[in-house]
Amino acid sequence: MILNVMILEDKEGLSNCSVVGWTKIPFMSLKNDMAGKMLVKLLLLLMLSELILVSISEAKAWWGRRRCSRSRPSPPGVEWKNNWHESFNFDCPNRQSLGEWRSVHRNCKEDRIHHFGCAYSPLPSDISCTWTAHFVNEYDKNVHFKCPHNGLITGVRSEYSGHHHDRRFGFRCCHAYGQDFKTHRCRTTPEQNNWDGDLLYTVPANYYLVGVFSVHSNSKEDRRWRFEICQFSKKK
Repeated sequence: MILNVMILEDKEGLSNCSVVGWTKIPFMSLKNDMAGKMLVKLLLLLMLSELILVSISEAKAWWGRRRCSRSRPSPPGVEWKNNWHESFNFDCPNRQSLGEWRSVHRNCKEDRIHHFGCAYSPLPSDISCTWTAHFVNEYDKNVHFKCPHNGLITGVRSEYSGHHHDRRFGFRCCHAYGQDFKTHRCRTTPEQNNWDGDLLYTVPANYYLVGVFSVHSNSKEDRRWRFEICQFSKKK
């Protein structure tokens, strides 16, 4: 199909236009031109929609970070030993050992805050206590630690890596100096927390913490914990 299109010559403005000739334009050419304009409009609409979606997503992420930064819980009687992404160093008073281990995980922080409690131990006042010379694990690796010389765990220290989103741990062990204690009825607990879940472990009465174990998940950026506990008595 061919359309006849009038060609106008504008000499002194639109009011003085005069017909100078006619030309023939194929209808398909006009149709293709209109389709092209519609395609451009559609692409612009899609780009605008994408910008709106990105803005909404960024706003949600910002609000999530804002909420996360305020989400540090405050249960009664709990004193957190670290803030998110901070190191900590905790040890029990003399003649006490670690009796409670509590931690809370936040996905938006990929870290845990920790609380520890102490309980009286069978150790006399004359004891020998030492920190592990180095951290017992590398970042993203498992923890497998037990106090030597029938010792009790009396302290925990840790540092955080923002690159690995994980922690390294060190421990303080105490044992009776010049006196022999023996362990009995030792057992290892099941894992005490789920991935991203709260950890709350209390050592049972007449038992004492001697070992700590954890497995790490890169996909979860978290750890699950188990504990070894024993009863103590003097050697006869």
